[in-house]
Amino acid sequence: MDDRVGVLGGTFDPPHRAHLELAAAAREQLKLSSVIFMPAGNPWRKSQSKVSPAAVRMEMVAAAVQNISWAKVSDLEALNPEPTYTAETLKRIKAEDPGKDLWFILGADALSDMAYWHSPSEIVRCARLAVAGRDGVEPRAGKELVGLIPEVQSFIDPISMAAFSDSSTSYRQHIGDTGILGSGQETAEGVLEIIRREGLYGSVD
Repeated sequence: MDDRVGVLGGTFDPPHRAHLELAAAAREQLKLSSVIFMPAGNPWRKSQSKVSPAAVRMEMVAAAVQNISWAKVSDLEALNPEPTYTAETLKRIKAEDPGKDLWFILGADALSDMAYWHSPSEIVRCARLAVAGRDGVEPRAGKELVGLIPEVQSFIDPISMAAFSDSSTSYRQHIGDTGILGSGQETAEGVLEIIRREGLYGSVD
């Protein structure tokens, strides 16, 4: 029964090892039955940045998780041409199955920015926060978020995981600077094939 479900949202441009490790750590430590990978269609916080087409990012995420039995990929946000918001997405998932317990999975850096998201109070009404800490330090909400939601710390479940230097930004920059995709350690081979096919990020190999 899918009663404990994690939701990992993001641009996934491209999906890489740290995304998978975060999802796996949250699943294991919180005993989740599944994790939904939720690529954003039109990420409003990145309206001034160039983002790969949603259909391509959906395909990359599907390739990244194709051999992971507990991973699911949702097009709930990706197929929406309008800006999408985590609060509204979680509210919709919860409405479809009120008995489902949800965890929104994120890193400590995203938690520190959450006060500036759309309706953060709605996020914690719909889901607990599964937050990966840094360097063994338990993640804590910043004063801005506490000011909006005084009890927010009680909604946070810390996730322990190895530190990774991987980020989608650094990976895109590496490919753009060198034209080299890497050995497949950073991301799945299926994802590399899509990057090559689409010529993303200035790839040449």
